[in-house]
Amino acid sequence: MAIRICVSGITGWTGPAVARALVILLALILAAPAAAQERVTISGKVVDAHTRRPIPGVRVELAELDLNLTADAEGVFELLDVPVGVYDLRLSAPGYAPADGNFAIMRPGSFVATLTPRGTDPMVPRGRLVGRVVDVGTEQPLADVRVGLPDISMETLTDPDGRFAFGSVPPGRHRVDFEGLGYATRSDTIAVVAARTSDARVAMTVDPLELEPVDVVVERRELVLENRGFYQRREMTSGTFVDREDIEAWGPSEATDIFQRVNGARIRLANPLDPLSSAVILTRSIGDRVPCYPSVYLDGILVHRSGDTPAMLNQLVRPDRVAGIEVYRGGASVPVEWGGTSGACGVLVVWTRG
Repeated sequence: MAIRICVSGITGWTGPAVARALVILLALILAAPAAAQERVTISGKVVDAHTRRPIPGVRVELAELDLNLTADAEGVFELLDVPVGVYDLRLSAPGYAPADGNFAIMRPGSFVATLTPRGTDPMVPRGRLVGRVVDVGTEQPLADVRVGLPDISMETLTDPDGRFAFGSVPPGRHRVDFEGLGYATRSDTIAVVAARTSDARVAMTVDPLELEPVDVVVERRELVLENRGFYQRREMTSGTFVDREDIEAWGPSEATDIFQRVNGARIRLANPLDPLSSAVILTRSIGDRVPCYPSVYLDGILVHRSGDTPAMLNQLVRPDRVAGIEVYRGGASVPVEWGGTSGACGVLVVWTRG
């Protein structure tokens, strides 16, 4: 509201009298009620900064308005009839680092805010948690079991084969809850490792019996191997498979050292006079006068064809860079993508960690 004060038309007043009149007029203006401040309604939603899933029960505070409320199960809250202005907004939830800062409310609308799980570093790669839920007595898979990670507000249902999966899980130990219709609810602690897939098997009972917790993950999978179909081929083919956990347990100095523990593989010197010429040969070809060295695929690319010339693995890759190895001794055991029956001398498939 603009106010203009005009004094040019005043007559018969001395300077001091005019000044006193102006003071009185300004006092009356300042004492008048201010125009009603605009008030609006605005809604918000709080989600996990990594998974983008809603966070239930977030505490919402606007200190200047002495306003405290709680978001619903979908992370949604509403600020009703709030005066426009800039406020200090604070959001907090169990398991998450609180967030606060200046929040401008200028017009009706909605917004989305994020919270970051405690103890997570955005530079640390996240892992995956997968598993299968079965009946403890029949071993039959259980579908539609609710699987939840309450500390990071993630939840899913098992599929018809009893399987579940969570992507982008912060590394560390997490409580996992299992709830199925007609079955006793159970909670377990499962460890998730950065850049690995943790695979757990959980059994549920129809009776309210106390079960041993699943505190040890059945298997931890390298994401690069999972993406390359390594684990699927391990279940479906007759090859020999070595994963990263095996390699770390064996502690090889050179890539060929890995094969000293692989059934059906032998290490021989391609040049008897050169102790550094270690090469891998499969038992299928041992005994031949002319050695038959296997083909080698590195990250899916053929880098050496089978024959009487060896692939110098120690020059191709260091053991600390190997994520997994597939060994096929030849014939029908070799998958089509690795040459099929043409791999008479066998095939070695080496996957690196990227």
